[in-house]
Formats: sequence, structure tokens, C-alpha cells
Amino acid sequence: MAYFNVFIPIWILFSGLAIKTDVHQDHIIELPDKEVPASSGNKAPLLSCDCTITQSGQSFAISALQGTQTAVTFFSPGGGNPNTGLEIQEALILFLYENVNTGIISLFLILDIANDGTGGSLMADVTCLPSTAFVSVSDEPGEFSGAPPIISGDWNWAPCCTDGGVIEDIGCNNTYINLDVLVGSGIDSIVWLTGDISNPDQILLSLNGGAITISCGSGAVCCPPSLDTEVVVTDATCPDTPNGSIDINPQDGIPGYTYDWSNGSSDEDLTGLFPGVYSVTVSDSQGCTEELEITVDISPGDPQAQAVDLELCSETTTASFDLTIVNDIINLGTGFDVLWFQNIDLTGPILNPSNYGTGTSTVYAVVDNGPCLSEPVPVELTVLQSPIGTPTTMDICEESEEMATFDLTSLDPIVSGGNGIVYWYLDPAATNLISNPSEFLSGSTTVYAVVDDNICASEPVEIELIVNLKPDVFPTSFHLCGDENEEAVFDLISIEDDIGAGNGSVDWYLEIELLDPIVFPGSFLSPTAIIYAVVFDGLCYADPIPIQLIVDPTPVAIPITITACDEGSGIGLFNLWDYAEQVSGGEGNVDWYLDEFLSDPVPNPSALLTASTVIFATVDNDLCVSGYVQIQLDVLQSPVGNPSTIETCADSTGQGVFNLTSSDLEISGGIGMVLWFEDPLGQILIAMPEAYVSSGEFVYAQIVLGSCLSDFIPIELILITSVTADPAQLHACDDGTGNGLFNLPSVADSVSGGSGQVNWYFDSMGTIPITNPSNFISGDSIIYAQVIAGDCASDIVPVTLMIIPAPIAMDVSLTFCGDSSAQAIIDLTSLDTLISGHSGSVSWFSDSLLMMGISNTFAFSTSDTTLYATVTAGTCTSPAAAVSIVVTSGLMAQTTSIDLCIPAGDTISIDLTLSDEIINGGIGTVNWYLDTLGINAISFPNTFLVSASSTVFAAVFNAGCISPTVPVDLIVVPTPVAMPTNIDKCGDVNGMVTVDLTEVDALVSSNTGTVTWYVDPTLATLLNSPAMLVTGDTTVFAVVTNVFCASSAVPVSITVVDSLTAIPQMIDICLLDADTALVNLTMYDLMISGGSGSVIWCRDSLMLDTIFDPTAFSTAGDTLYVVITADDCTSNISAVVLAVASSSYPMAACAYTSIDSVAVTWLDVADEFELTYMINGQLAGSPIMTMNNEFNLGGLGQGDTLFISITANYDSICTTPLTSTITCITDVCPVQPLVLNGLDSAYCRDENFVLLTATPTGGLFSGQGVSGVTLYPGSVIGAGTSVMYSWEAPSSDCIYDTTVLVSIANPPNAPVLMCASDTTDSVTFSWDNSSLTYGYYYTINQATPSSTVVGTQNSLFLDGLNEGDEVTLTLWAVGALPCGNSDTITASCVSKICPQATITISDPGMFCSVDDPVQLDATIVGLPGQPTIIWTGPGISDPSGIFDPMLASSGMNIVTVDVEDEGCRYTSTINITVQEQPVAAFTVSGEPCLDQPLLVVFDGVASASATFQYDLAGAAVVSGLIPLSFSIAWSDTGAYLLSLVIDDHGCVSGVSNEAVVIGQPLPAPVIICMEEDYTSVVVEWEDVPGATSYLASSSSGNGIVSGNTFTITNLKDDTPVTITVTPLGGNGCGSLSSTITCHTLAYIPPLVYIANVFSPDADGINDVVYIQTNAEVTDVLSFRIFDRWGTVVFEDFNFLPNDLQHGWDGVFDGKIMNAAVFTYIAEVQTTRGKSLHLRGDITLLR
Repeated sequence: MAYFNVFIPIWILFSGLAIKTDVHQDHIIELPDKEVPASSGNKAPLLSCDCTITQSGQSFAISALQGTQTAVTFFSPGGGNPNTGLEIQEALILFLYENVNTGIISLFLILDIANDGTGGSLMADVTCLPSTAFVSVSDEPGEFSGAPPIISGDWNWAPCCTDGGVIEDIGCNNTYINLDVLVGSGIDSIVWLTGDISNPDQILLSLNGGAITISCGSGAVCCPPSLDTEVVVTDATCPDTPNGSIDINPQDGIPGYTYDWSNGSSDEDLTGLFPGVYSVTVSDSQGCTEELEITVDISPGDPQAQAVDLELCSETTTASFDLTIVNDIINLGTGFDVLWFQNIDLTGPILNPSNYGTGTSTVYAVVDNGPCLSEPVPVELTVLQSPIGTPTTMDICEESEEMATFDLTSLDPIVSGGNGIVYWYLDPAATNLISNPSEFLSGSTTVYAVVDDNICASEPVEIELIVNLKPDVFPTSFHLCGDENEEAVFDLISIEDDIGAGNGSVDWYLEIELLDPIVFPGSFLSPTAIIYAVVFDGLCYADPIPIQLIVDPTPVAIPITITACDEGSGIGLFNLWDYAEQVSGGEGNVDWYLDEFLSDPVPNPSALLTASTVIFATVDNDLCVSGYVQIQLDVLQSPVGNPSTIETCADSTGQGVFNLTSSDLEISGGIGMVLWFEDPLGQILIAMPEAYVSSGEFVYAQIVLGSCLSDFIPIELILITSVTADPAQLHACDDGTGNGLFNLPSVADSVSGGSGQVNWYFDSMGTIPITNPSNFISGDSIIYAQVIAGDCASDIVPVTLMIIPAPIAMDVSLTFCGDSSAQAIIDLTSLDTLISGHSGSVSWFSDSLLMMGISNTFAFSTSDTTLYATVTAGTCTSPAAAVSIVVTSGLMAQTTSIDLCIPAGDTISIDLTLSDEIINGGIGTVNWYLDTLGINAISFPNTFLVSASSTVFAAVFNAGCISPTVPVDLIVVPTPVAMPTNIDKCGDVNGMVTVDLTEVDALVSSNTGTVTWYVDPTLATLLNSPAMLVTGDTTVFAVVTNVFCASSAVPVSITVVDSLTAIPQMIDICLLDADTALVNLTMYDLMISGGSGSVIWCRDSLMLDTIFDPTAFSTAGDTLYVVITADDCTSNISAVVLAVASSSYPMAACAYTSIDSVAVTWLDVADEFELTYMINGQLAGSPIMTMNNEFNLGGLGQGDTLFISITANYDSICTTPLTSTITCITDVCPVQPLVLNGLDSAYCRDENFVLLTATPTGGLFSGQGVSGVTLYPGSVIGAGTSVMYSWEAPSSDCIYDTTVLVSIANPPNAPVLMCASDTTDSVTFSWDNSSLTYGYYYTINQATPSSTVVGTQNSLFLDGLNEGDEVTLTLWAVGALPCGNSDTITASCVSKICPQATITISDPGMFCSVDDPVQLDATIVGLPGQPTIIWTGPGISDPSGIFDPMLASSGMNIVTVDVEDEGCRYTSTINITVQEQPVAAFTVSGEPCLDQPLLVVFDGVASASATFQYDLAGAAVVSGLIPLSFSIAWSDTGAYLLSLVIDDHGCVSGVSNEAVVIGQPLPAPVIICMEEDYTSVVVEWEDVPGATSYLASSSSGNGIVSGNTFTITNLKDDTPVTITVTPLGGNGCGSLSSTITCHTLAYIPPLVYIANVFSPDADGINDVVYIQTNAEVTDVLSFRIFDRWGTVVFEDFNFLPNDLQHGWDGVFDGKIMNAAVFTYIAEVQTTRGKSLHLRGDITLLR
């Protein structure tokens, strides 16, 4: 009999005693009834995408829900929120959806259901998506982000709505997607929907089970939603009776089913079963599967037991349990007896189960109905640890010790230890509950706490409440002197005793909220500010009090230098009070000290007699004292002047105009200022000393240095009555016309003697002036000059102009040997003497215009060309000479190589000259060298020794020219050596072999060359075919050659040998269903020959009947014969035996099938068979050995797949078993769906009854609360029940059943409503929240319509009322279906009525913005309590009423006082005026120079009506308007101090000072020309007092300033340069400049003479050749003389020119040299630092 069952777990909840079932499942699979879709013609049914979901290692097969709508339309048919009809309350549902029209697969994610009363949120990541996937629905913008392969979702939904989205086109082939739920609230489950879209199955997934993996197959198979397996179950009669059975029959798969049962069976059906749950996986032949979980129950009437849990609270680890209270649960309400045991094997009976003492343990219960005992079920007994409260104390600090408000809930974590909820009571019996423990008003007392962890409650514990008195505090202020930032470092610790009166420690904070503590109160850096102190006496903290920190201004002392004149012995008299204002800046009194420790005051500051020293000063402003500064006291020496004379030219009256100031520098030495007087007493001041008219007497100068004066210095004034001029000569070079260019001013100093100006004339009378004396063109002539000094003039004197003949350069033509391309490298300096004839130095040019000079004259590379040369002598240069150069084509040597064959290690002699004609081409002679430079000649080239490869060099000589050397490679090849060897070869019967001699070439030659074979040792007969030599024993000969060398002949011996053996073999051959085999005999060649030769196969032992194709030999069994041949050698004859046998497959077939049995038969091809079989994919039993050829198997289930394997076993030659397989399937019952009609999923517990009907009719209903065909919701215990319907088919033995889970809900209770609080304009209602489902409805004062209070809100605030208004609220809880709303409840509240009160604020008067803070005062009349007073507004620094003008705004400030008394509020305001504190500040700009106006601008703060008090220190206002912007000026130099004070409506500023020092321009320096040479000029000047640096410039460009000198370089000779020097620095009043003209020296070219002929014959005339020069040559660096072969015959270094001792006397190496021509090279250095290189010839005559 088949039996079909769908199992739905039932969760049962009990109130009261905590009882738990032993069902613990994270995944619940609900399999609802299935409907068979209506037929649509012959169209094949659509197959859904077959996938698997996996979570935490558990996998579930799923299929897509199929529909004809698009995914977007199915998600939300009418738009808006999802409405697929599949939504589940407070659950996330997931499913795949397949549009059958398009085949597109989509992933749906839908959250909650509409209007379920709760909102929520969820975050999820969907990864590994295929590239085709896309988001087609996002319920709200931004809920999806990203793109494949990762899409993230972030949903938030309200109680009104569902939420979710769709990811389309995820594919069905090779799909593998991860869905990870990251964060969730508002959902309590994840449900996957699969199967039929009209009634899908549900898979309950874990919220905390990790990522969900969706994997779909390769696409080759698309499985149906299920295999629609029919199930028929026969229950067991008793728990211990194995007579139950399960009969299954899959309907929708492809036949060829297999079965995998949880008990290991692979049969289709199971019999002989105990009661229990059996699971099976049914797989069809395509791999599509269905999993079933089938329960074998106990027949009705047989006892069944339900496992439960029991828990008891105890303060110990044991408790006394009454087990009998759960008997009705265990026996499922049947009334059967329950027996109790300590062990699962029913040993250890519990005799008194109503009082069973134990710890946490497990006991076992059995239900006894008389004939049967149920299976024992465990009952878990858990001893719960009661929480233990921790007693503690709570201290509160108050101004008085009477009462305090305690927040007892703040002690909850301490009392409970975090293990439960704390309830507070007034009594130790815990009967008088404290209703508001967070605001418990009490004096010192004891209360009691109980800890409840929702399971157990603790014993009450004592909590002591103590009210302590806060410590007394005393506000104070703290003054310190500030730094330059108006800050000071306060030691707050030093005033802590003053604040707390020594009653405790003090904590410091920056603000009254005490959020920002002062970390280092002992060194707190602060400006003027208010901080706060809190005193702690060990028990209580006092309220914070303000502490005023006041930073008093600290004056700044200014360091200065004070000078005094020497009163004798370096002592000066100082009046320090004259400088007090400069030191203090007007900010206080100055104290003077002799030491930096300020311990030794200056005894008499008005008359301090001291040498130069440093003293110290501080400034005291009566509040603070500045730090000390150093005051430098300098005693100045009285200046001493230098007497002098001043000359000028007398005029016609006998008087002269003297510039006395021109001698200031000489007189003063550059120190101080010089004043001029006519008398020695200094009574008559000379007003214009720069143009003083006198007839020549004494005047007197006095030097002023600060306050010090020198004695009067007599200065003699001398009148010059005449000026003289001296005749002079001047030379110029002949320009080719007999004239020259003269620079007449170059001899002006020679004419004037340095005094006066020179005028130039054509005539001796001085009537025709020369207008361009610097560029005067003339021949030999005489001109005239006159010196003018002031009004004095000299006589006119002649100046002789002389023309110097220009040197001559000679035109020449020269021929040089070149290289092969007619290029030559020429030393042009060797031609200088030829060009100049020793008349000067030669310069070379490549163009006739002399624009392109030749720089490398020592190695000038050229072909045929014309160069140009000039000769320079002194300042004269010749016209250019043409030098024609012809370069002949040079000789070229031809390179070659010489091949040499030399035995290794030998040396031979060769004749290099045999290669001469190759090298010179038949022209010239060949010289041989060892080096490429041609230095090391090979003396005997015809007998040159060679042992290894090398390179020599050769050059060709012809007609005075020599070619470049070329390399000649000597290539040495080692002579090869041949090695003798032997060859052993297997011959034929005639003793002959065929030998390939080339196989031993490498052995003979050692790979050093090519082998040639000969018959005889004389090498007369060449061996023609060495690769195929046919011979007997013999000897041949080999020669090795490489390139051009050959070895001597060596013998190679050939010997004939014989050694082959054939091995006999036995070969077995097994055939499949055949008698004759086709054999490849060559497969056995290696076994026979051992690899030593070729195998020949024959049918006879005489080897006459040869098998010509041994690779395909047909045999039914034979004896064959073989021999081996190798290199004409033949082995012995051996036999090979071939044995042949045959085998066949058994070929199995299904002979018979029924719903529970199968018969199989096969061919009888062997004596013994081995049989194995699998039932539904599971191996059943061990292999069966049989000699029969049939097999019968019963006890199977419907649709079981039996896979049988029959193996035929063979022995002898055929040993491989042969196996046949066959699959047989048992028959199955048809599918019969069951439907419970009209049964809802939920009912309210107060509903009377529900009538039950089902299709098909005639079955039986059962379940908790079910009686007959009626369900009674009120009799259901717990949150739900399972209604089961069973039906037996009348035409078969098949039984079917189905189960529906029905939820039972409790109706909501009406809330408890109360009036919570009231104010003057509002009331607040509150109620308990225990019945909250979807919220609450309410009405106010019976108004309609009603409003909704959503979520967990349990209060309602109503404002906008008048005092005394009454409000009535009607409230009811909104309940979910099926129960609906609660009953209504009504309550009323009245708003508060406040008393009348008046507030009067005392007027504090007007303030300056820098005034100290004050306490404002307000008087309040009419309030009975202790009101709270809060001050706010501009300037309020503390809500207690501290008004700080510094924090207020300038002008009117509105300050408000707010008073609150028992919820009633009152307000009053006052206007306070704050005048901004004026700031006296001004700037002085402009150049502080005499008679220059300075601009004064006010940049402080003051109102337009303020009073300004300026002290201008004697300056006159020259423009502008006081006080804002005006200009002032002084008439005298000196230091002045300006000041300003402002009075602005009674607020007075501090004093602002500005110091001004009025100066005058720096004087011009006195400059002189110090050094002059040909290319540079250096000027120098004396220091200018006050100058810090100098600016110098010249008419020839910038030079370099260094200290008091200015150097100009890179000048031309004989050039005037004008220099201007200006001092810089000083006081910014500018400077005066001085100008002077200096002149570079005229250049005289260096002249060098070296005789080209000398005769060292000891006659005293021309015996020594040496170097002679003019004064322009300073040193001879080197002088070397060579003979014609390049030998140095004389050399000397680093000596002075014009010295015979450094010349050559014609002697070399102690020998007198013969007459010959020698060459010299010399290098000299000029006065300008340049080196001149000289070359030439010297002829020695005898």
C-alpha cells in the first residue's frame, strides 16, 4: 500500500511555566498542497530553471516561479508597492521568477507586507552576478547601487508599505550567485519560495546563517519543479514494533529512478520500519531530484510521547521539580499514564515524580496506554540561577542635608551586574513599589532592590541612600603681570586654599559647563579671563564658582646707547635721566642698576662718572615691572685733527678761492664732522667753506664727534702764482700713408705733472685748438700744450709726434705631404719666422678680411688652401700676407695577412719581406714595425720568429713622404694530430663486414679537422667509398686537415667478430567472443632479441617458411620460430608458442517488475558470477557470488531504481572479469492532490468555532483543537495548531494526507490611560504599551475623525492651551487581523494656572568696554516658592547675572531675566549702555629727514565726539587737519617723541607714543685711483660716517665692490674710466656721490728674440743662443733644442729672460756638436699672465 505524506513542523508555546520542545531547526521546509495545472492541448509543460540554494552547508533544490507577465508587472501589477500576493508579514521573501514568454530568469527580494504596522531596514550584497543581470525594479530611488558582478541593496520601509526590488536576466546556465544579508531589522525570518507560483513551497532560512548561495546547472538539463512523488505510509502498530512501510512512486521525472534513503537503502519502497522520520532523495535518469521527509507514525491508539523542557529558579545548583505538571503535555492530552525514568534504557525509575530533587539533568518519560509503551522522550530539567542583587550605597550632595532627588536607575548596572531588570521597593518585603525610581525624592534612608532577569527574580537587597552637604566655596580674583601678548602664567594651585578654605581639593575648568578641564593649573597661560573652580571635599563637589584672572599690562624697556666725552683717563659723565623717556617709551618710571641681578642700583643716575660699560634698566608702571634691558655707556675720545695746507691759484687781485671741505677727510681721518673758523678761538664760523676767498693765511678747523670737540687745528692757505708745463713725445704706428692715430690725453700727466688741465693746440701761440685730441691723426709733427690750473696758466710747450714704421708680413707658397685624401696637419707656428722675418709676432687667419682667426696653430688640418698672416710689433700690425699651401696626395700601404701552419708549442722563422710588393703595390720601400706608431722597427724582417698568431705593422716610404702604418696579421693555425683506433664488426658467414669509416671521423680527428681515408700508409691510394667499405680483417690510414694544415697518417684496424642469441618465448592471447586472433608478432621482438638486432619470424624450425607480415599474423594457436640478424650476423633458432582462449559478457535484462519487486536474468557464459546492486543510488549489501543466471529482489518501494551489475569470472588464459549492467524501476501509484476548503491561516482565540471541509471528501480531520469536522480556536494551547486531513483512494490501496498550519492570535487588551504631566499651555497623556500591535487610535474631546499613534509611542503631548483648559482623550489599541482592535478607554487632564508676580531690575549705570564685570540684581514679588533665575543677553558671562562689559556690544544692550517657579515662567528686560574703550594709536610715515614733512594718521578707535590730546614735540603742522590725518615737520635734526591720549565720554585711553629721529644726507666719499694696469683700474675711498655699504659704477660697465675698493676689469689699455661712488645706509635721508676718472696703462706688446744663427767658437761674439725679450716678458717657462732626429740636445726651465747663463753653447752630452740646423721650442709668460709658444730653426756654424 502506497502512502503520501507532507510533514509540517508545529511550534507550540505555553504560558506560565517555561516549557520548550526539543525541535531546534534553523530551516523549515513547508510543502503545501499542489494543484495540477489545466491541460493546454498537446503543448509540453514548461520546465522551470533547476537551481540549488545553500546556506551554512545546508542545500535546498529550488525552481523558478513561472508566469506569463514580465518581472516588473508581476512585482507590482498596479504600480507602487509590491503586490505579488506572496508577501509574508515581517519576513524577507526571495524567489526566482521565469517569464515563460521570454525565458528571462529574475531574482525577487520583497520585504514585509503592506500595512503590517512595523517598518524596518535591510542591507544586502548580491555578488557573482552575470554581466547580463540588471536592476529592473527599485522600489525607492537609491535602494540599489553598483553593477554586475556586485549589486548592493539598502532598504528602509515604513509600516504602511512593503519594499524590495528585482534583478533581471540572471540566467539559468552556469549561474552561481551569493546573496549576503548584512544588517536587518523589522524582519524575523528569510523565506525562499519555490515550486508552483499559485501555491509555492516555503524554505525558511536563517537570519544569522551567513550568505545564501544560488547555483544553477550547466543548462544541459532543465528540471521540473518536483518529481511529484506519490507516498503511501503504513504506520507501525507500536513504537517498538517494526511493521511499518513506505511505498513511493515518482510521476514527473524521466524513468530510470534511483533512491537514496536516510537508512542507507536504495530500494524504491521500505518495509519492516519502526516508527520515525525517513528522508529520501529521488533522482531521475537526467539527474533531477526531489527530497521527501516521510513519517511512519504509530497506529491510532498507540501511545506517543511529546518531549518538553522544565526550568526552575534556584539560588543553588539544585531544585525540587514536580514532573507531573507536564504529564498532559507528554501524553498529548490523551490521559494515558506517564512513567518516569532516570535513564533512556528505562532504568532508574523515579518513584516520586512530584518532588524530584536534582540539578540540571535529563530524565526520560514513557506514555503507557496498556498494550504499548511509547518511545522514551527526554525531558530536559534546567536549574536556572536566580540573579543575586548587589547591595550598595548612593550619595547625593545638596546645599542642605534635608532632601535630595535620587536617580535609583543609575544603580541598576551595579545592583544587577547586567543580569536583569531592577525593581525598587520601599520595604524589605518588596511589596511597596517605588513608582518613579529615576526621580526619587528622599532624605537619607534605606530602599530595597529586586533583580528580575525575565526568568528568575533575586531576593531584595538593601540600598543605602545618603544626602551629604556640599563644601563651602569663596570666589576670588588673581592679578598677574602679562607678557607682550597680554598673557600671564597663573599658578592656580597657589589660591586653592583661598577658594576652598582648605576643605578639599580644587578642579579647574575653562567654562561653567565643566567640559574643558585645565590640565596644568600650576602653570596656566591665559589672558584676562573668567575660569571656574570646583571644590571636592571627598564626598561632594561644590557648584562651580567664577574666578577672575586679570592680566595687568607689563611695560617694555627699550635698550639704548648713551655717549659721553672723555673727561680724562677714559672716564665720562652721564646724566641717565636725560634718556629715561627713550628707555620707558613713556610707559612708566625707569630704575637703573649696575648689575643684571638688579641688586645694585645706580647711586646717582643724574651724574654717573664711569668708563665705557653696560648698566641695566627696568620700567615700573605701578602695576608691573618690565624685564631688564642693557644700556650701553660709551666714553668717546675727543677727536684729534691733522694739520694741513690747501693750495689754489691766485687771481689778479692776489686772492684765491679755496675749497676747504676738500681737506675734511685728511683733517678728520674720516671720524666726525669738520667745522671751519677764521680765528683760533672758534668765534668766527666760516659759512661757505667750499668756496672760501682768501689772500693766503691760516684758518682753523674743529672736529665734532657727538658731543665731543677737538682742539682748533691751524690750516695754512697757500696761493699759487704760476703753473708749469713739460714738453713730451708720443708715438703712433704708420697706417701705410705715413700717418698715425694719436691719443693726446695719454701724455697729459707727463705735460702737467698731475696738476691742472691740459689744452692742445696746432700752433705755439695757442690760437688754434685741437678739437679731437683723443683721436688725432698726424704724421711726424710737433703740436703744443698748455696747463690751466684755476686762473693760472703755464707756458705753451711742444709735444713731438713720431710715426713708427709698421712691420711687414711676407707672402709665401709651401708644399706638404698629405695623407691619401690629400689632407695634412701643419704646425703654422713653425712658419712664423718665414712670414715675419723676426720682425714681430704672427697671427693667422683663414679669410682675407681677418675675421676668422685660427686658434689651433700648432696642429692645423688642411688640404690645398690659402691662409692669411699679420705681423704685430708693439702697437703696430702689418697688412695681411697670403700663405699658399699645397698638400700632395700621400702614400697608402695595403693591409694583408700571412697564414702559418705551426705544430702546437713550436716556433718558426718567416720572411716578412715576401709580402712587400703586396703592401707597397710596387712603389717605394716597406719598413716593418712592432707597433702602430712606427717606433719599434723590426730590424730583420726576413728572419722574423713566430710561435702564435700576432700582428705586425708596415709603412711605405717614397719621395720624402711616408704612409700611415697598416696592420699585417700573422695567422697561426695549429697542425692537427690524427689518433689511431680499432673497429670490431660482426661479419657474415664469409668473415666479411661492411664498415662506415665516417662513423669514427670524430674519434680519429678529435673534432680538430676533416678526415681523409687512404688504402696505404704512403697515401698514394685514396679510399673512394669510406662510408661503405666491404672488407675482412684489414688496416686503413687516415689524415686530418684543417684550413691549410694536415696531420701525419695514422692506422685504423678493422676486425670481424660474431655474438647474437635468440630467446624462446610463451605467449598467451585472450579473445572476446572469437576463436581466432590477429597478432602483431613484432611486439615481442625486444623480448626475443634483447635489442641486439632484427628478428625474422618463420613457421618452421628450418627457417624456410618466412612470415613476411609479422604485424598481422592470424592464429588460433601455433608454434613459430625466430632468428636474430645484426650487421650480417645471425643468432641461433628459438621457438615461440602462441596459446589462444575466448570470453563473453553475461548481457543482463529486466525480466519482471512490480511496485515492490524486480527480477533480472543474464546469459550463462561462465561457471560463476558476481552480482552487486544499488537501490536509488545507494549500494545495497555485499557482492553476491552465484552460479545461477537470474536474481529476484523484493521489499522495494514505488518508483525505486534498481541498478544491477553482473560480472562473469574467468580463469586460465582469460582472467579479466566481464561485466554487464541493467537498470530496473518498480511501479508507482498515481498523484492525488488534497485541498482544505476555506480554511484561513489565522483565527482569533475568541472566535467560537470553524467548520472544516476538504476535497475530495470522505477523509478524516485531526489536530489540536479539532473535534470531528470542527476547529475550536479557544481550545488551542499556544500560538497555533496543525490541521491534518487524511483520505484513502477507493479504487486502490493508496492513502494520502495533507497538513495546514493555523495561527491562533490573542485579542489585544485595552490600554491603561493616565494624565502624566501638565504645564500652563500643555498636557501629556501616557499609557502602557503592553498591547501594542499596529499602534493606537484616539479622539480628543470626542472629536472626529480619529488620529493614529504609530509604532512604540506610549504618550501624547498636546499644547497651545490656555491656563485651566480641560482636555479629554479617548484611546484604543489597533489590533491586527484576525482579532482586530481593543476596547476604548477615556481620561481627562487640566493645564496649569500660574500666580501673578512682578520683577524689578536695579539699574547698574553706564560702562566702559574694559570695565570689570558686575553682578546684576533683580527683585521678585509674588512667587511663593524658590524660583530659578536665569540672565541672558549681550555681556552676560554667567546665567547668575554676571555682566561683563568686555563681552557686550558698544551702545545699547538689552539684557533679559527669566524667572521660573513650579513650571510658571516670567520675563523682564533692562537696557545697559556700554561705551567702547578708546584706543590711542597713530602711525608716522615718510622720510625722517630735515625739512621733509611726515604724515601722521590716526588708526586707533574713538567716537567722532571724542577729545584728542596730541604732543607733537615742537613739530609744526604744515598741512592736513588734526586729529585724523595731518603733516608735520621739524627745523632741527634730533630725536623726538610724539604722544596721544583720547577721552571718549569718560573712557580714557592709554598713552600712545611714536619716536622719530630726524637726520640729514650722508656726505660724499673722498675717492682716489689706487692701481692701474693695462686692463683694470682699482679706486679706493675713506669711510663715510653712517654708511653701511657703497654703490659704485663706471663708464666701462660694472665692477666689483669689496669693502672700500672698486675694481673694474676687462678694459682696453690706455683707456680712461670714470667711476662714481655713493654711500648707502644711514638714516634714509639720501647720500651725496663722488666721481673720479682713472686711466689704464698703454699696452706694449711682448717682444722675444732668439737668434737663428750662432757660432760657438769662443770668440765672445754670438757664442750662445739664448732668449732675449723686452720688459713685457716676465719668465721663460721652457726652452728646448732638438737635432734633426728629434733628440733633445739642450733644455732649461723656469728662468728669467735675457740671461746668457740659460742659453746653449753648442755642446751636447760633453761633445761639441757639428755644424747643422736645429729646431727649438720655447714657452714664455707675459706681464698679463699669458703664455707665448715659440718655434723656429737655429743654424750652428763652425
